[in-house]
Amino acid sequence: MAGLCEGGNEPSGFLKATRCTISSNMSFCQEVERRIAMAKEGFNRKRSIFCGPLEKELRKRLVKCFVWRVALYGAETWTLRRTKEKRIEALEMWIWRRIKRLKWTE
Repeated sequence: MAGLCEGGNEPSGFLKATRCTISSNMSFCQEVERRIAMAKEGFNRKRSIFCGPLEKELRKRLVKCFVWRVALYGAETWTLRRTKEKRIEALEMWIWRRIKRLKWTE
């Protein structure tokens, strides 16, 4: 089971149901990666709003509403391994660093 999340090829026999991809072995690794990519794309499209002159609390609420809703759609059904949990945490830090205009080295 160690290699379920590794590799770029989609497993044979996966079901795409209601905007959520489930593989035949019930691995949600590709779904998590797809959701992270969609959330980053959504953030970048609205970067001027999220990083603009609005109040910090309002920007946080907008990110929770528009970005996290996309990133975590269907998350209640995911069975995550530690590596994917770290990827989601990294997405969160990526978003907050962009909002505060911090470089990753700071």
